[in-house]
Amino acid sequence: MNTQFNKKIIGICLVIFAAVMISPWLNRPFTGHHDFTGAFDSLMARNYLRYGLIQTKLGQVTSLAGVQPENFSYHTHHPPGVPLLIAAVYKIFGEHEWAARAEFAAFGLGSVYLLFLLGKNFSGNTGWQAAVLMSSTILFIYVSVMPVYESPALFLMLIQFYGFCRFTETGRKRYLALMTAGAFGGYIIAWVTYFAAPILLVNEIRIRRWKYIRLLLTFIGAGAGFFGLHLWHTKILTGSWFGGGLGAIFLHRLSATEETDPRYAFNLVSYVTTIARRIFDFYGWPILIAAGLGSAVITTDKTRKNERWLWYVLLGTALSLPIVFRNYVFVHDYLLFYFSPILGLSAAVGINTILGRLVPKFDDGRWVPAVVATAGLALAGYLSTKIVWQDLRSSLEWYEASKIIGERLRRTTKPGQMILVMNTKLYDQEMQMQYYADRPILFPVNGVGSKATGGLDPDIIVNVTSDYQFPAAALEKILNVYRLETDYGIEYYYRR
Repeated sequence: MNTQFNKKIIGICLVIFAAVMISPWLNRPFTGHHDFTGAFDSLMARNYLRYGLIQTKLGQVTSLAGVQPENFSYHTHHPPGVPLLIAAVYKIFGEHEWAARAEFAAFGLGSVYLLFLLGKNFSGNTGWQAAVLMSSTILFIYVSVMPVYESPALFLMLIQFYGFCRFTETGRKRYLALMTAGAFGGYIIAWVTYFAAPILLVNEIRIRRWKYIRLLLTFIGAGAGFFGLHLWHTKILTGSWFGGGLGAIFLHRLSATEETDPRYAFNLVSYVTTIARRIFDFYGWPILIAAGLGSAVITTDKTRKNERWLWYVLLGTALSLPIVFRNYVFVHDYLLFYFSPILGLSAAVGINTILGRLVPKFDDGRWVPAVVATAGLALAGYLSTKIVWQDLRSSLEWYEASKIIGERLRRTTKPGQMILVMNTKLYDQEMQMQYYADRPILFPVNGVGSKATGGLDPDIIVNVTSDYQFPAAALEKILNVYRLETDYGIEYYYRR
């Protein structure tokens, strides 16, 4: 009883530690490097609240204000779980970025606790050390506060692993129910969760334990059924089983179609080297070295049977997307988030292997050396990734203009008006501006060209003066049609 109580206290302390690490990132606008995802999902959540589940047909509506239901455009590339989660929290707390971020951070905290529970079969302090190391990495913190699929997906995959692990150990059906809840929740939130049962299946085959093969095949079949429901729903929304670009995006992410964007053209060698560099940048050499040592120990020491089972499961989790959806991971570097658990766990085993050689009777559960070593490794990991931390923090300010412009346009324009932004540097912030403005945002076609507005005839022109100045002759013509207002050094030209 006392041991169980101590585990609960340790688990609570780990969640508090992770919450402290995450909390400074919560109250941020959607202006960071990857925050187009939060803006996009929040836009669809807004439409769930604006039109209701019946009028949207439970579909993820990407249209902006002023669009009638018969003209809705739908996002079909993902299940609807994430926008529905955001809509629920917006309904309760209002449409605030912190509300969405806090909701998804809660899934991240749950993952910290689950990794601790899964690590109980490891010797000594490894479980809590793994949780600390995972929750102190920049990519885990940054992605956990993004209102996107990754944080709930990892949590729901770990729920399945934990439920299956405990069910096979105890035979209690409550753990099977927990696994089922994690699987079904994952099926309506993220495609990556579909890999959980196949990962477990492959691992059971690896250890030649055939007892649970039929159970895992049942989960795989259930996943196929949910995917069929998604296709059926897509047909209802778009008139086609693979409408909304669903079929094309799957082929593209599988690298089965040619990449048209030269920025993301790659071959296998460049892909592997790019992924390796990003892992090094996001996690740092101290943790990678410790994780390498720990991985070698786990995979070669025959006495670590239970540890090896979990290690392979987490390895499958980390590699599933990079192997299957190569283009997806190559374009979106934050998908390396799934490496966090296995690197945290392996690094914990690595430093404990070293401590076992250096500290007398360390294997008897001495926690002071473990605390010092874990804190030191986490600090070394931070120092080696300090530039990445700074870049991700400063990216929130780099693109602050997208929120300033968007919010002003929402106040000063009418739904449906066409807005032209004369700043090509802000093109990557198009989704954020559209979310805050709730208006369609356009950029000049093929640059400015011979005409001042790229041949377009917008209702509003936005000119961020540091990037582009209208030629004097063109400006005179523009002022005959538009009236000029300036705010935050940004020029807004409203049609008279």
